[in-house]
Amino acid sequence: MDAPELNESLNELAQNWLKRPLTEQERQHLLAFQRSLRDQTRQRDPAAQARRQAEETIEEGRQRTRDSIADVLRTVRQASSEALQAQQNGEQALLQAVEAASSLADLRPSNLNPGAPGGTSQIVMSQIADRLANLVKSEVQQCFEQNFGSLRRQLESALAVLQETNRSAGSPDPATAPNRRG
Repeated sequence: MDAPELNESLNELAQNWLKRPLTEQERQHLLAFQRSLRDQTRQRDPAAQARRQAEETIEEGRQRTRDSIADVLRTVRQASSEALQAQQNGEQALLQAVEAASSLADLRPSNLNPGAPGGTSQIVMSQIADRLANLVKSEVQQCFEQNFGSLRRQLESALAVLQETNRSAGSPDPATAPNRRG
């Protein structure tokens, strides 16, 4: 009776009783009757009823899970949108403060008012200013070393040779000798 088509024995019984072949409408009515019998049998069958309840429970659980996931995704999207907006606002505030400053000293913590609105931004700006100052200092040192480092080493080498020559000749070290000009 699991076949979706009309059961053959039920079809034969109806044709024998009517003493003619069934019309399409009669076949549809008989098929509906067969389905209702199957449904009634399932309703009386505790195992079938338990399966149906389990299927319904599983489907309800799936739906709750889908809803929960959708809620979490909405919350994550909203939080990330708010975080992105806060980051953009912070960047704008930092950019405005840096543009308003005439020197790195203007961005130092001593020149900022942490109690003012945007105090947290000012503390961050002071940290950025310190980092920028260190980067500038490092860059200046690198440029100096790049441009004048070899000259400094040559000068130190020449002084060392001069000192060694003076020591071996018995002359006093010009760097440590007292100034004899009068």
